[in-house]
Formats: sequence, structure tokens, C-alpha cells
Amino acid sequence: MNGKELSIKVRNSTDYKMKYYFLALLSLLLVSCKSSPKFMQCDNCNGEGKILTECDECNGYGYFKCYECSGSGVVACDNCGRSGRTRCDVCRGTGRLRDCIFCSGSGYGDDGFKCIFCSGTGKDRCYSCAGSGDMYCNKCGGTGILKCRNCNGYGKLSCGKCVGTGKIKKECPDCEGRGRKFF
Repeated sequence: MNGKELSIKVRNSTDYKMKYYFLALLSLLLVSCKSSPKFMQCDNCNGEGKILTECDECNGYGYFKCYECSGSGVVACDNCGRSGRTRCDVCRGTGRLRDCIFCSGSGYGDDGFKCIFCSGTGKDRCYSCAGSGDMYCNKCGGTGILKCRNCNGYGKLSCGKCVGTGKIKKECPDCEGRGRKFF
């Protein structure tokens, strides 16, 4: 073999390597260029898939008006009916206890006039209610109103859905909760 034939063989093997590299590169390019879905982060939810919106249960307030006290925080005392006074337990509401010791229960003194101690009733005044027959209500302290037990006197109840914040997380409408969308 002479030198000319040797250089042709070397050149042919180089050509084969080049063709091989070219075909490999071309096939790699074709495979990578096939249409695959491209995603980008959703701008509306910043990739979380959920957005913070107004609570639809409480309209964003975070609370409801108490149904028991109508938002006032107080209810009528059930012991005295909002009057602040109850019947005296000692005299049972009569204001009098026993026969008057000065007129012996007749209501008249020895002189024939009304007894000044029992005012002609013949009974002594009750020591507990001072003869009025009623006394201050022990439950409400004489005010006639009580703090609402349902709302603890605040007049409002916290929303259970948003836990009082007024905001809830909902699925993002742009990316349907995925956090990314096609471009």
C-alpha cells in the first residue's frame, strides 16, 4: 500500500464519524423539539393554586350578629322578667309577717285609731323586704338584664368558616388550583 490509499481510508473513517455525530445531533434535536406542554407559574396565585378571597359565609366581616340577644350583648333576666325585682321569699310577697305586737293583730290601737306601727293592717312589716313585698333580684342584681351567655356579652359570634378573619382560601380560577398554567 502506498501513502495515497492510507490517507483515503483515514479520510473515510473521519467522514463516517462526522456523519454519525451529525445524525446523533439531528435526532437529538428532533426529539427535543417535539411538542410538549410548556408551563409557567400562575401570576394570580403566585404558584400556590389558591387565592385569598372574602368569606362567602359572613360576607367578609368575620362574625355574625348574635341571634339570642340580637346583637345587644344583653338579655332579659329570666328570674325577674326584666323588672329587677322579685317576690320576697320571707313574706311571700305580702310585705307583712306576723300579728302586730302593738295592736295584737286588730289594726287598731287602744284608743280606737289605726295602729301607727302596722298602718292598720294588723301585721308587722317584713324585715327582709321592709314591707314592700318584693326585693332586688339576686340573679341580675336589680338591673333586669343579664349578659348574653351565647355571645358572652359581645353581641356577635365568630364565623366558623373563616374563623373570624373574614378571608378564606379558594381554588385559583386562572390555573384551576394547579399553581401553573400553559403558555
